[in-house]
Amino acid sequence: MDKIASTEKVVNNDFTLNAIHLVNQDGKSVDIGSLVQGFRLYESIYTKFVTADVTLLDAVNLLKHYALTGQEFIRISLMHGNTEDNDLGEVPIIDKTFRVYKVINITRIKETVQAYQLKLCEPQMVNSKTTRLNKVYRGSHSKMLSDVVRKEMVVKEQDIEHWEDSEYDNYQFVAPRTMSANKFIDYITSIAGKGKSSSFRNPFFFYQTLMGGFNFKSLDNMVSGILEKTTFEKGDVRESNKMDEFPKLIFKPSTGADDVPLRTQIQSIQIPQKFDTLGGTIGGAYSSYQFSYDPISKIDIEDYYDMEETYDRAEQSHVSGKPMIRTERMLIEGGGNELGLTTENATSGNKFEAPPVLTKNINNMLAPNRQMTGCVITDFSFKHGFDNSDKYDTDEVFRSGEVLDNSTLERRAMMEVLQQNRIKITIPIRTDLQVGQVIELAIPEPEIMDENSNTKDRINDNRYLLTDMMILGEPGKKLGHCNLELVKESFAKDISREEVEQMNKSGSETDEDKPVST
Repeated sequence: MDKIASTEKVVNNDFTLNAIHLVNQDGKSVDIGSLVQGFRLYESIYTKFVTADVTLLDAVNLLKHYALTGQEFIRISLMHGNTEDNDLGEVPIIDKTFRVYKVINITRIKETVQAYQLKLCEPQMVNSKTTRLNKVYRGSHSKMLSDVVRKEMVVKEQDIEHWEDSEYDNYQFVAPRTMSANKFIDYITSIAGKGKSSSFRNPFFFYQTLMGGFNFKSLDNMVSGILEKTTFEKGDVRESNKMDEFPKLIFKPSTGADDVPLRTQIQSIQIPQKFDTLGGTIGGAYSSYQFSYDPISKIDIEDYYDMEETYDRAEQSHVSGKPMIRTERMLIEGGGNELGLTTENATSGNKFEAPPVLTKNINNMLAPNRQMTGCVITDFSFKHGFDNSDKYDTDEVFRSGEVLDNSTLERRAMMEVLQQNRIKITIPIRTDLQVGQVIELAIPEPEIMDENSNTKDRINDNRYLLTDMMILGEPGKKLGHCNLELVKESFAKDISREEVEQMNKSGSETDEDKPVST
């Protein structure tokens, strides 16, 4: 079990384990709380189902006496703190029943004691992999998915947390007998679109949360702070509950910060990656090119993706709104005109002496969003084969179809951008957070400041999207914590324009803006 990071002040890591029961195929239930050495609960926007694992220190030979075969269920109910723990207001309860599907790492500790780990999953995860479709689905992609989830997998309405409608309802899809519901969910999620109202046209995720339920949700609604319980009563009416403010987590390990609720204090920070421009360029995060050929109409199409255009189209689709790269060309000292790089198209005003090898290749002088050849895709599938639109018998009609756009490139870009700038933090155990929501991180800069220092970050508003969460607990010690992974996929201000503004102010700097002398 991972050790909890320590601070100079004791943090509130306690939790209440209301129940942890094992139910076998005979309906026999047993409280295994005294055997549980530790547990971990997982949820992520990238995975369709929640999972868990429980480590047991077994001196009663549970494996034999309860005849564990991987067909059992375990119910886990917990909340952070106790009923009197109100530093964060009402304490929500996670109450989830998992399916046991594997036993691993059996280790004999003593002659009569053995340790092992039970791997658990959402019961619908098994159902999704065994349910075969063999059916034609029509309508919007969200409706198709809803039909499979509710009718084929028989997911109850109370287990649906949020279900968002996708745009365009003229699709049809033939699901073969060999296609599982699990594969169908992956495919439909990847192609479901929001149209031109969204920055990324295929921005949907299908995921489950421990506290809520199943979600079919766009990145747009995640970053807008929508955390609602969707209802399907009275003609499919949805109740919306938008958050007034985002949860805030604060890093003050040296003081313990008496003025800050203990459960909002960050215990440890790790940044696995700040950026990877090369990987992003190759992966299509900033720009890409796709050549498509329709063997039915014998029409070929070229599609391009430019990050700058996408962000300009819908800033509200991002956590903060602006790209985290410079999207303008650089101005090169000496030879810039030969490359077509002039002051007119180098609005940032940045100049540098370029090595000779760079002056021979204009592509190297472009911003990453202009390097279309970094990611090249060839697509030989027919674009309109499964929609209900009119015949695309002419080039003009074919090209005008709403189905045909660079949405594939945009989804690729979205998934790549969400991997660019990641941060991992550890906080005291909490049951009121869930993936798919925006969180504000108050983290001081790692530098020595004095009273004349300007600590204000002009481009970073410190808002992050929570993508992965792991809840860890040790019932014997009543101690637990949360490991969170968050991403920063946009800045609050345009990085190039902000630099220009500051350069223009350089002649009349205020005390706040003046750099510290060294």
